[in-house]
Amino acid sequence: MKKKYSLGVYGILFALGLFVTPGAMSAESSASASGPITVAVGVDPSFAPFFVADAEGMFKKHGLNVQVQQYANGGAAADALVARSADVAGVPDYNLLIRAPRADLKALGVYVEDEGNYVSVVAKKDISKPQDIKRIGIVPGTFSEYAADRFVKAYDLHSVKVVNAGPPEMVGLLAKDAIDAFILWEPWPAKAVTLGDKVLMPIREFKLSYVQLATTRADWLDKHQEQAKAFMQALSEATSYINKNPAKAASVMKAAAHIPENLTEMAVKQLQFGVRDISKSDYKNFNSMLDFLTERKLIKKRAALDSLIVHGYVVDANSKQGE
Repeated sequence: MKKKYSLGVYGILFALGLFVTPGAMSAESSASASGPITVAVGVDPSFAPFFVADAEGMFKKHGLNVQVQQYANGGAAADALVARSADVAGVPDYNLLIRAPRADLKALGVYVEDEGNYVSVVAKKDISKPQDIKRIGIVPGTFSEYAADRFVKAYDLHSVKVVNAGPPEMVGLLAKDAIDAFILWEPWPAKAVTLGDKVLMPIREFKLSYVQLATTRADWLDKHQEQAKAFMQALSEATSYINKNPAKAASVMKAAAHIPENLTEMAVKQLQFGVRDISKSDYKNFNSMLDFLTERKLIKKRAALDSLIVHGYVVDANSKQGE
């Protein structure tokens, strides 16, 4: 009788649609088993894939409960990851290489790259060539300082004075003639242009590029292998959505991070959104950055790229694979 009663319960559960066999368990339920994933990001349009994946349900589709936390920039997002305030972060390559010696970080893959259009040398309107620049503004600890070094070397500007400041101050310093130029990412070049200054050149003019990476810590990754793959899949779908629907992505960014829609739409034209594995070309660029960081003694220990970079988490067959 007891056995018969048990079968009756299963029958009732099937009839009500409340019983799910192990084989019917979806990737969604298994991926979400470990609870919420806290993701640290900056607030410029290069971080749009995280906001879009959240707002448009890509994370949820892949069984992930994601909480997106906004920080001032990618460096601050990386600091949150190191401090264990976040599980995953969107981090520009230069920022990652600075922080890698401080924690056992793991770069899962690239989600956006700038082939040299998004970061620019911005100058006063009366500056016509690099040699006219005597004082250049940079943001210490960011790609800005590396780009400035490459710019100075490319145009033999070794007498240029470097002025350190934060991104919001650069436009004002330029307007006050405290600097002649600065090197920064959007939206700061666009803001300077609206005040009458100009983009002297994008960084592609001196053969510079960079990538931003979805990054986590080894301790989180060890326990969340499947979640990491699902996360990258969702991020890949978000990048495809952005490329196909820039206006809708711009609306998401305005609602989530108060970014003017025209800036996000411009970023979609300037940046290459797409999830891919980390390539040999990326390794070469990372080593160049590490050379700069060690020569300037900006880091005490050089990051071990073979440990920092992990493969096998970019599972989207349609994603671009780096060469």
